[in-house]
Order: sequence, then structure tokens, then C-alpha cells
Amino acid sequence: RPYLPYPGLGVLLSAAQSSSSSYQSLQVRVNRRFSQVFLFNVSYTLAKAIGDAQDRWDGSQDPFNPKADRGYNEDDRRNVLVIHSIYELPFFKSQRGIPGYVLKGWQLSATANFNSGRHFNPGLTGAANQIASRPDVIGKAVLPKSEKTLRRFFNTGAFARPAAWTWGNAGRNILPGPGTNTWDVLIAKNTRIKEQLNVQFRCETFNFFNHPSYVGINTTFGSAAFGQVNGVNAGRTFQLGMKVVF
Repeated sequence: RPYLPYPGLGVLLSAAQSSSSSYQSLQVRVNRRFSQVFLFNVSYTLAKAIGDAQDRWDGSQDPFNPKADRGYNEDDRRNVLVIHSIYELPFFKSQRGIPGYVLKGWQLSATANFNSGRHFNPGLTGAANQIASRPDVIGKAVLPKSEKTLRRFFNTGAFARPAAWTWGNAGRNILPGPGTNTWDVLIAKNTRIKEQLNVQFRCETFNFFNHPSYVGINTTFGSAAFGQVNGVNAGRTFQLGMKVVF
């Protein structure tokens, strides 16, 4: 039945402490040092974050049924794996003089991050007599991995525009986005000037393999780009730095 418009009233905005969220996770971490020169660290998190609002300005689609908005939070990451290692080159440790300053003290470090994708909320373009902020779901929205492409990351045919004066039945953040895969590499040179003074020159490479990780999807039903990937992380970057430790 029609809920709007109410004659003589414009937009009504209310704020209340009525939302909640829940985060549950299993966290595992393994550290292992091999001799005095190699450190290996693995961290894994299996998590689930749900709620009925993302932040304090995130309103419900149906103000009379806010619990219908309970679903995945945007920052839900089901799987997070981080592998980190440090290798201190053991060569030329006894070298003296200028050759010792040049040849000893080198360090190599690498960090690999593998994350599940964030969740995306389906939306709608504007239309006459429309009060819904999400579309209707009429099919299976998530595609098998073998069918996903950059131009059709999810099943766009699984959505429809709600009838006038009705709410969309699509849940909040029901579209899982693409995961990320990045490798960062550090090469450092430590030069000990005195017993309590060390100078470190650093060359850091972010996204060492220049692997594209897609981070955005157009989820607005009615848009010409609906279902297309529209964001990618930064490519390979280098950073030089110096650190003095005393």
C-alpha cells in the first residue's frame, strides 16, 4: 500500500541509538625463528561481522522494520591470511673497514596479504513513486567463480525494480566483492656507526608483482555499468627512506 507522500511534509530525519553489530573470529598465529637470521610468521583470521547499520548515518530502508537490514557489514572479511618473513644476510659479518660498511648488514623482508573481498550493498537509481533503496532479488545473485568477469561480476539478471510504494526485498550487503592479493618487499641496509647508533637505508616495494586487485563494483540497479568492476588497487610503487636508531 502507499506509504508516501504525506501532504505537507518533506524529508524526515531521526537519529537513535538503536543499531547493533557483532564480530566473531578465529585467530591463529604461528611464529618460528630459524637460526639467528631467518624469522617466519603466519597469521590467519576466519571472521564474520554482521549488523543492521554500518555507521551512525546509515539509515534503515524500512524505518518500521530496521531488523530487516541486518546482514553483513561492509568491513566483513571472511578469510585473512598474512605471511611475513625476515632474512638477515649472514655474509661478511666479520668484515672490517670500508668493505664491512658496504657488504654486511643487509636485510630482506617480504609480506604477503590474501584477503576475502568486502561486501557490497545493492542500490537503485531514482524512479517515480519509489521509496525503496534496494532492489528486489528474483534469482541467485552470486555467480560461480568461472563465470565472473570484469563486466559481469555478479548475476545482474537476479534483480528487479520494486513496485511503486514498496520496499525492495534484497538484503543489505549481499554481494561479496573480489578478494585482494598483494606482496610487499623490503630491502634494508643496516650500518652500525657506534654501539648504540645504527643507520638504516630502506627500499620498500608495495605490490611487488604488480598484481591487480579489484576493489570496487557498480551495484546500482538501473545504471548502465550495473555489475561491472570499477575500482582497482594501486600498482607497484617504490619508497626510499632512511632511519636512525639510537
